[in-house]
Parts: sequence; structure tokens; C-alpha cells
Amino acid sequence: MPSTYTAEYLAGGVVVTHVRVAPWLAYRSAVAAYLLAPDATYLCRTAPDRRPACDRAPGADSLPMAHARRIAQPAQGGFVTPELVVSAIAGAVTRPYAVNRHGRTIAGQHADCVEVTGTDRLTACATDEGVLALVDGRLPGRPPVRTELTRYSPTAPPDAFALPPGAQVRDVEDLAP
Repeated sequence: MPSTYTAEYLAGGVVVTHVRVAPWLAYRSAVAAYLLAPDATYLCRTAPDRRPACDRAPGADSLPMAHARRIAQPAQGGFVTPELVVSAIAGAVTRPYAVNRHGRTIAGQHADCVEVTGTDRLTACATDEGVLALVDGRLPGRPPVRTELTRYSPTAPPDAFALPPGAQVRDVEDLAP
């Protein structure tokens, strides 16, 4: 996976932007932002006509699975993180499900795809660089999702890790529910 990139996704009509500048990462939508750095982690929500509110917890070098699940909640629209997809695929290959591989182009990027069929169908694709390009189907314990890469850049915007303007920050011990 590249150490720096910006990936824009469409998930259920909601645009989610994922920025990585290792070890920092950010997920942003119109109503939420998740920012992870070694020194602090922020989960921010913006309600209509309200000042943004951010919870600040200790930082980490990688995305904890509990945070991956939590990101999908405020992002809305069925967005899932790459960590959730990898976990679902790893669990599926241990079962007697059919697995098919194919390639395709998504957002102008070549992607390798894996389609797992069993009780439910799940297709997941990653670009040649290792960036999540598509998730379509059902992950365990979740309603059907479709998250598709719509734009990719090997750069990151300078404000990618800034808190929403005017945000109120509250310290918490953990962002997991």
C-alpha cells in the first residue's frame, strides 16, 4: 500500500474521502471526520446548524478494528474501511465458499477482485497499489454495502488532517462504543 494517497469513495450516495500519509490517516464525509495519528485520534461529527464536536482519544500507529467499525456509523451510506473488508475476506476463505478472481478498471485504476459466494455474495477489489477499490455485497453482521472508489491521487491535500473549523474538542479514554 502506498504511504501517501487520497482515495474518494461513493457509498450509498455519501462521498467519503480517505487520506493516508503514513502513519497518519483520515476518513471524512460531510457529517463526520476520523483522524488517526500516533499522538491522538479524533472522531468528529457535524450536525446541521451546529458547531462540529470532536472526541479526542490517545493515538495509535494503525487503525484498531473497533475504530474501523465505528467509522462506518457516522460516515453513513454503507461505507466500510479496508480493515473490515480484509477481516471479512479472511473469515470467508476459511469456509467452503466459492472464490473467483478477476480484474477490472475502477476510477481509472486497474484492480484485482475477489468474489466470494456462499450464503451471501461479497466482491472486494484492490488497485495494483493495494488501495481498496470496491466492496459490493454483505459483510458478516452488516446490511448489504457498496463502496466504490471514484477518484485516486498519489498525493494528500495539506489540510487533510485538520479538525473541522470551529470544532469543540472533548477528551475521552477511547473512541470505541
